[in-house]
Amino acid sequence: MSVIFEILDKDAGGRIGKLRTPHGTVETPTVMPVINPNIQLISPKEMKSFGAEILITNSYIIYRKEELRNVALEKGLHGLLDFDGPIMTDSGSFQLSVYGSVEVTNEEILEFQKKIGSDIIVPLIFLRHRMFISKGLLKNSKSQSNVWKLPESSFKVNNSLQGRSRAQPIST
Repeated sequence: MSVIFEILDKDAGGRIGKLRTPHGTVETPTVMPVINPNIQLISPKEMKSFGAEILITNSYIIYRKEELRNVALEKGLHGLLDFDGPIMTDSGSFQLSVYGSVEVTNEEILEFQKKIGSDIIVPLIFLRHRMFISKGLLKNSKSQSNVWKLPESSFKVNNSLQGRSRAQPIST
């Protein structure tokens, strides 16, 4: 099943929709609790009792910690987090913006997210705003122009939600 976003109603303030994923349908707008796979004060399974239909977690954290990576590759992301609903995975862009680098390429983290069964895959994003990125990293990001060239089989709902028909390359 591919991911599908259906707009049910809209006005100038927003839109109401349904996001269909392999692990269930989410009504939007919705709250997406962020789960740190290292520190779970409230278990992902328990989040359902608070009304959470979907979670977001950081695949870069899972990728970098061998124990988490091995469990995710063996049992899948949903097995690792013990959550049967949709899960969106971020790719390390936050760590990139804070620390200036990450120890993974965009291709590696996208492939990892696919292997562990993420419902919604977010690519590694090289931020361009001067508050978040040094000129040195921007130069480095030019060599990784594929950041914005998502494979046709990749998740496309983000483009629809953002009003774009295709991912756009950054202009440098």
